[in-house]
Amino acid sequence: MVANLPNVSCKQSKRGWNQECTFNDWRIDIDASGCNAKKGAYGKVYVDEEAAVMLRRSLPPSQPDVEAKLKDGQFVCVAATARGSTGSEPQWYYVMAIPVRSVKACATKSFCAKPGDLPIEWMRSTSGQRCHVNARGRYAGDCAAGWVKAKEFGEFSMGL
Repeated sequence: MVANLPNVSCKQSKRGWNQECTFNDWRIDIDASGCNAKKGAYGKVYVDEEAAVMLRRSLPPSQPDVEAKLKDGQFVCVAATARGSTGSEPQWYYVMAIPVRSVKACATKSFCAKPGDLPIEWMRSTSGQRCHVNARGRYAGDCAAGWVKAKEFGEFSMGL
């Protein structure tokens, strides 16, 4: 998913290793499990309640091409992180808004369900097919995905 974004170049040093991806001066680490219904990294986006989190199609310095806007507390999975050429802390996360009920480990966790699935403000036309898990355990349909600033995202600690 991330490797297919415009201007992101990836290579795989050895068979079986994770891809090493870059975009300008950004080092992009792709989560090997990515966003799928069986395992992955999950969290929520956070923003001032009056604003929205913008899902960008590319990293700075490109002009922000916004895919969609998410509300405060939207449940997401993480597909990748972007770090500066010299930094070790992620500055951007590539996330996907997914249905909370699609993650079985969330069934008994109150922090997953509140506030639950929130409306997404799309900045492009959609197919009308809601985001769902397909037969291979991958997300399909209209799943809002893009880059968010690290300060706008909180990953659940200790997994689910």
